[in-house]
Amino acid sequence: MTLQKKRLNNNDSFLLIIVITCLFLVNTASSIHSPFPQTAVTSPSLTKAVIPQLTSTISSQKPLDSPSHSQTISPTVILRGNTFTVTGRLVDLDSGAGIPDEPIYVYWSYFSWSSYESDPDGLAEDYLVGQGTTDSEGYFSISARDSDHSKVAGEVTVYTVFPGDPLLGPIQENRRYTNETILCYATLHMNLLTNTSLLRDGKSFWAAAALTLDNDSLVPSANGESISFNWQGTEYVQAITNYIANITLSVAEGTTIGSYSLQCSFYVPPLDLPFVVGSISSSAYLETTAADWANATRSLSVIDGAGITFSIDEPLPTTPGATPKVVREQTMIHVSGQITNDEDEPFGFPVDLQVYVDSAVSSSSSAVQASTTSNDLGEFNATFVLSGSYLSVGSNVVWVDAASGQGIQANSTISEITLYGNSTMTSPTVNGMANLSSIMAMPGETLRISGALLDAYNDAPVSGMTVEGRWGTSGTLYLANTSSSGTYTINLVVPPTINPGPNNMYGNISLRSRSTQYYTSSNTSFSVAIFDEISFTVFLNNTLVAEDSTITNVGGEPLYGNSSFILQGTITDQFDRPINNRLIRIIIVGVEINRTLSAGNFSYALSGEENITPGTYETSIIYNQDFDFNFYLTFADYPETTTPTTPTSEPTNNNGDEPMTGNILIWVAIAVVGLIIVLAVIYAFGRFRRGKDKDSPSTESVAKMDLQTLMSQIDDAESAKDYRRAIVLSYRAFEIICMKNFGIRDAPTQSPRELARSVAATNRIPVRDVTMLIMKYEEARYSDHKIGKDRYNAARQALHNIQLALKQGHESS
Repeated sequence: MTLQKKRLNNNDSFLLIIVITCLFLVNTASSIHSPFPQTAVTSPSLTKAVIPQLTSTISSQKPLDSPSHSQTISPTVILRGNTFTVTGRLVDLDSGAGIPDEPIYVYWSYFSWSSYESDPDGLAEDYLVGQGTTDSEGYFSISARDSDHSKVAGEVTVYTVFPGDPLLGPIQENRRYTNETILCYATLHMNLLTNTSLLRDGKSFWAAAALTLDNDSLVPSANGESISFNWQGTEYVQAITNYIANITLSVAEGTTIGSYSLQCSFYVPPLDLPFVVGSISSSAYLETTAADWANATRSLSVIDGAGITFSIDEPLPTTPGATPKVVREQTMIHVSGQITNDEDEPFGFPVDLQVYVDSAVSSSSSAVQASTTSNDLGEFNATFVLSGSYLSVGSNVVWVDAASGQGIQANSTISEITLYGNSTMTSPTVNGMANLSSIMAMPGETLRISGALLDAYNDAPVSGMTVEGRWGTSGTLYLANTSSSGTYTINLVVPPTINPGPNNMYGNISLRSRSTQYYTSSNTSFSVAIFDEISFTVFLNNTLVAEDSTITNVGGEPLYGNSSFILQGTITDQFDRPINNRLIRIIIVGVEINRTLSAGNFSYALSGEENITPGTYETSIIYNQDFDFNFYLTFADYPETTTPTTPTSEPTNNNGDEPMTGNILIWVAIAVVGLIIVLAVIYAFGRFRRGKDKDSPSTESVAKMDLQTLMSQIDDAESAKDYRRAIVLSYRAFEIICMKNFGIRDAPTQSPRELARSVAATNRIPVRDVTMLIMKYEEARYSDHKIGKDRYNAARQALHNIQLALKQGHESS
């Protein structure tokens, strides 16, 4: 390796002489500390790669009867509607490092990129069953479930999807999905009804049974098969016709008063339905005989006193054997029936009756939903709409009883209904803020959205409900499930590709809950002000501060270590909107303070009790790590207090000149030092300005330029905080590397994208680093917005990685 030495030109020599002389005089006259502390620059490593890889494994839900057992199965066996877990990792194919903070979706039985692009909402509504986000190491664990039991059973393909990220490059090149199969069994349910739950000795009644799948769909192949009824120790077999098995049964003479069970059962295997099993609650029972049977039981009472029988005429069940579905405060309910005496005959006079609805039979007066009166034949009817905060969604019972004060005690039949409720969304908070009118966000920023789903009638929490969050109408879909208290949290990422502008100052976030077994869906939305640039307005007391300026006095008074003043200001976006409720960092006289912006305003007061050491201190106001405002505060020595004394003659020098105190020598030395510093600054500023006027070395001069000289110019631009110029120079250095290491002589005349393709063909350096450097160069070269240090660090790190790869390649060869 040949080492090249850089020769100093005349200007460099002159500057070096000035600096050496200045240091010598400073050391002689007094000791002055450097006002600007050196800060080590650490180049950030890239956390995202261009080409990802997705891996996943499906594991089953832990069986309820063995909670300590967890098994990874391929394929997994579950019952439809049960939870399963998808685990995996999203990694960079080149480095093997995990890719954090990326969304992962789980689709059931179907997925295609064409459907995802053309109808993402429809695809999600029909097939999306789970969603999660990769952690800091790229791992994810997603709980997924077919909550409405409507999807297919059998050997099902489960798709684990990474939709891609524009920050990794073109989405079509970095999106990925993987798939696994899962065995899913549907369950067969037996529905059993009777015309009455009250029976009398020797009297008959009828019963009806029907088979439905777990999603309430009928089973056509069951027609012609038989259902067994077991009543009072005798088994009766009845064929299924038009989906229902109807049978008339009677109470044996001499039956003792009390409660009796009517049981019915159906043997499932003759249906020859693959992946359909009986009425089991867990996949742990799949290998047992219980999986071969669908069963149902109904309790009936044999009475000898007054009795009330009735039926629910409206609404009717949606499927045979099912219970009527009722929406609270919406659905009209109509019941009709008859009250009879202990001889099973009408009383012959009107009887006042009350209709009750509750989760179980009780004597609570609050459960009364309607009142009515029978006619002389004992016939009655009532129409009402359910109300009452005591009612819970799900299964409830209806019964009728004689009103008190009539001397009549009667047994009542009991009917079941399924109660549904309307859900409502509470107004969400965003990053802890309840005032949605002041929400602001930057592209790529994560918004933590929290809220709750409640019963619209009684404010009861709605648990297990899926909430969808989305930016606009076609953004990434984020999902969360409500907890037992009805709460949820969604971490929604503002699309990083948004370009805020005068016609694009706001975005919209929509939230929607999916309907569940007992609740309807609900939705809400709110707007977010978007921005990607900010402005600082800073004051010391009432004095406006310019960026990079040096402040020596406030309000005409010099700054001393015991000076008191207020640092205050406002931060706004590029549309002059104050930025609210955001954390900023203030670094002043070596102390770091956090402040939360209120309507864009911030303040911090120095009381004067800090006793600041004289010197110059850099003051920084930092927002979101990407934006900062810097200036310098110079604190002078405390003024000396002098006491008047009797004048005395001053000593003279040996030549008999005029008297001279020792202080004059010091002040002369300081004046000389000051003059030299001023000259040096003027020279350096002029030299830097001449360089800065040129955006970068000309294309013709790149080939003639020494790489070491160009790297030195990059360091100069970084020291001057001209990060735009530093990035452009970094790309020029890459052009020199291409010329000298790859023989691409026309590198300076090629476009960046052409040059990238030429370099990629050599397969000698990481493509992702070349891509990163070119992206930052194009941004710095052709954009008008502020270029921050983070963008320069990314470009410089990419250049460093390129040089390192070449060095390692040389060593290995």
